[in-house]
Amino acid sequence: MAITIRYTNTLDAPLTEQQVDFNGEFIKVISDNGIIKKMEEFKDGILFHLIYYKTVGEVEATLVSSLGPTVAHTLSIRDRNTHGVYTIENENDYSNGILKFKSRYLVDTNLNKVCVEEYDPIGGNRIRIEKFLYDTNNEFSLGFDYNPDNSIESVHGPDIPHWYSVKGNSVPANDLLIAMPNVFIDHPYYQDGTFLP
Repeated sequence: MAITIRYTNTLDAPLTEQQVDFNGEFIKVISDNGIIKKMEEFKDGILFHLIYYKTVGEVEATLVSSLGPTVAHTLSIRDRNTHGVYTIENENDYSNGILKFKSRYLVDTNLNKVCVEEYDPIGGNRIRIEKFLYDTNNEFSLGFDYNPDNSIESVHGPDIPHWYSVKGNSVPANDLLIAMPNVFIDHPYYQDGTFLP
């Protein structure tokens, strides 16, 4: 078992231990044999948010009662499953021991979140879905927002055509094929809000 610790800023840029302001904002990432076990987000030097990846046999209620009191704001418990070349992460967010949000992430082999779904923790209804497209340099390119019926609502991001400028740098669905006529030909997965490719 090889435990490693690395640090990042809140934008996920790597930091050396010497660069970390232990009284400021940073994220401490703890891995076991190269697989992330937990991420601790600090604000003003206080553990603000903890993401914990549970393993088979760990009971979520026990984790919430043991880890929850150590966190100032929220505790996220995640589990991982594979689907082809993707990883699906299911997440439950707790605050003061109470389930506040449920989410599901589709993660690619470059560890990019390709799709995010958020659910009502009580009724289980999906309340938000967003997909993310990355360029050949593995940089965020476009974000796609969807309506509850899975239809496209809007697209946003740095690769919106420069000639198409609207408030918030996003393109509403009714203008999408004018602003970006080949987007769904080149990237059919983003045509609708279906989670899996």
